[in-house]
Amino acid sequence: MKYLTSTMLLFILALQISFAQTSSVSGQLGTGVGILSGNPIFTAVLTNVQTSERQTILLTQPEFKFNNIANGYDYTLTIEQKNDDYNVLNGISTLDLVMIQRHILGMQLMQSELMRIAADVNGDKYISVYDIVLLRKLILGISSTLPESWRILNKIDLSQHAIQIVKLSEDVNNADFVLIKVGDINGNSY
Repeated sequence: MKYLTSTMLLFILALQISFAQTSSVSGQLGTGVGILSGNPIFTAVLTNVQTSERQTILLTQPEFKFNNIANGYDYTLTIEQKNDDYNVLNGISTLDLVMIQRHILGMQLMQSELMRIAADVNGDKYISVYDIVLLRKLILGISSTLPESWRILNKIDLSQHAIQIVKLSEDVNNADFVLIKVGDINGNSY
C-alpha cells in the first residue's frame, strides 16, 4: 500500500509539473489613435528561437493569444503583413504633404514620435524632401507603391519590429504592437 501511495503521489506531482511547463503569450495590435479593427491582413507569429518552430494567428480582431507555449525557450513575437500594398493610399492626402513640409521648414514640428515615424516614408530615420517626393508620386499616380506601406513596431520600444521573450517561464500579457500607416501623418487611415 505504501508503494502504491508513493507511486500515486509521484504521478500526480509529475502531472502537475507537466501542466506547469506551458504559458501563454498575448497582446494586441493597436494604432497611434486606438485599436485596429476590421481587415485581417496581419498575422501574429511566435517563433521558438531554438527550434525555429512557428505558430501563427490570423488577426481578425486586434487581440491575439498563443496558448500552451513550452516554457524554458526563447521566443520572438512579430506581426507580419500579408499584403504590404493593401490600400496603399488609405489615409494619405495632400494635407500629409503639407504637414511634412511644415515640419521640415520648422514652422510646425511634429510632437508625436508616431507622426515622425509615419513621415519618414523611405525609412532612413530622417524626415526629408525625399519623403515628400515619394508621397507626391503616390498621390499623383506616378507610383503605386511605397518602400513600406505599414510599420509594425514593438509598443514599448518603437525602434524594434519584434518582441523578444527570453526563457519563457510565465504568462506574457501586453505583448503589444503599434501599427503605423506610412505617409498618414494626421492618422485618418484608421
